[in-house]
Amino acid sequence: VTGGGLAYSQVNILPLIQIARFLGPYAVSFIVVMINVAILELLTERKADQFSYVVLISIIILLFGFYRISMFKPSGKPLSIAVIQANISQDVKLDYGLAYEIVETHDRMSRQTLKLKPDMVIWPETAVTTYLFETRLIRSRIEKLVRESRTYYLIGTPYRNIDKIYNSVVAFSPDGNVIGRYDKQRLVPFGEYLPFRYIFYRMMQGNPLFAEDYNSNPKPVVIDIGGTKAGVVICFESTFPSFVRDKVKKGAKFILI
Repeated sequence: VTGGGLAYSQVNILPLIQIARFLGPYAVSFIVVMINVAILELLTERKADQFSYVVLISIIILLFGFYRISMFKPSGKPLSIAVIQANISQDVKLDYGLAYEIVETHDRMSRQTLKLKPDMVIWPETAVTTYLFETRLIRSRIEKLVRESRTYYLIGTPYRNIDKIYNSVVAFSPDGNVIGRYDKQRLVPFGEYLPFRYIFYRMMQGNPLFAEDYNSNPKPVVIDIGGTKAGVVICFESTFPSFVRDKVKKGAKFILI
């Protein structure tokens, strides 16, 4: 379980998770463990005094949470977001001959959501398995979809900048133009790059996955979507609260994982 893993389980209990404002998701995880341990010890060792302290602490945290929620004032227009999840297996994604077919699947699913008139359509990490800007057929297919949808799109794709490659999210405006890009900051060792390459590559050079490393981009970029800033984190990065915090400090109004 990651540091924030238990905290994720409380996402629908809004009063409890307000404490994360000050202490992060680790505090929520601690509270969950504390309550469960207190209940266990009450049932097995009859430690009523300890349980009463935990109840008191929990009540204080919940009261603070209800107070925070009561102070919240919605502002601006709510966003309608369509999240596309094609459930493409990894072996299919690694067959680059199927890249156009994968885009076709996401295209078809995206068009099915348009009757709901979403403000934004989101494709998952590396939904485009090739370099989007270097593959004319795929890029033209996506630009056509975006223009016909008349909405914003955020699409996961590898991106190459001269001699560096990134695991990126690219944003398109409703007219089909690129308006922003986020490059992954924290990479997965042995998944997106090979640590100590000068040692390990000799043993793994037969595996095409390790032929080239992704690069990390340290900048906490936010993407402006029609006046609303999105803070993007990709997969593994969601286990590091600091990446989310940095994007909120830069004005992000919602977080996209």
